[in-house]
Amino acid sequence: MFRLQFASALTAVFTAIVGFYVTTVVEEIRSGVALVYDVERTDETSRLSIYNASRSASVTELPIGMSCVNDVENADCFRPDAPRLPEYHVPIKGEILRPLVDASTVDFEVSLLPGARVSYSVGSDPGNKTGLLFKTFPQRPADPPAPPPKTGLYAIADALADPSEAPPTPVFLDARTITGFLVQHYFSVIAWAMVVSCLLLAIFALIVAGRATLSLIWSKEPDNERQLVCLDLVYRAAPAEPRAGGGEGLGGPGRQTGDGGGLPD
Repeated sequence: MFRLQFASALTAVFTAIVGFYVTTVVEEIRSGVALVYDVERTDETSRLSIYNASRSASVTELPIGMSCVNDVENADCFRPDAPRLPEYHVPIKGEILRPLVDASTVDFEVSLLPGARVSYSVGSDPGNKTGLLFKTFPQRPADPPAPPPKTGLYAIADALADPSEAPPTPVFLDARTITGFLVQHYFSVIAWAMVVSCLLLAIFALIVAGRATLSLIWSKEPDNERQLVCLDLVYRAAPAEPRAGGGEGLGGPGRQTGDGGGLPD
């Protein structure tokens, strides 16, 4: 019984810690702009995927990319002449804008609604086994032309605008980390946690009910032993009844009085 209580307490503490982390830390991240990325390379292709895990925040024309590790002798790990494959995952479609690919870097822009995911694949150099790095705000060869300065009422409105209304800085999470996995699969984790909790509750209930049933069976006396005890008590409690007549009085048979003779007939 002590082991069962200890296991129940340990399970409750573990569930409370995981529940606090998922419902507080992960939800706090998802309340802002949370982007989960994954960089994967094979001998044929290099692929960058990004997923908008935010609850309600969107990103528009966000520059991101991937590059070869530049601390090796030959950092050219991409094949610019190979086919490029943009992927748009259902049900929410994102956008990939202005991709730029050379031998050592891949840059493009993404626009993602909450829940949208896109991927971009380029050819890999099979002779170069260097790793890949995810990057954001990459340097482009030519900056886009700056918009003309605003004048009149537009300039006054921009000067009086609240700085807190500016779009928040995105939080980038690696999909292969625990936090990235929980943020990306938030609703699935909550659903599975509820299923596991129900299963554990059912298992503990079955264990408690089984132990109670076995304890009741072991403590129950057999019917034949109970009947023997009752018969023995009835026999011992029965008083002896005296007989009348036949020379046997209250004093028993052959009772003598006085001179030692028996009572007359």
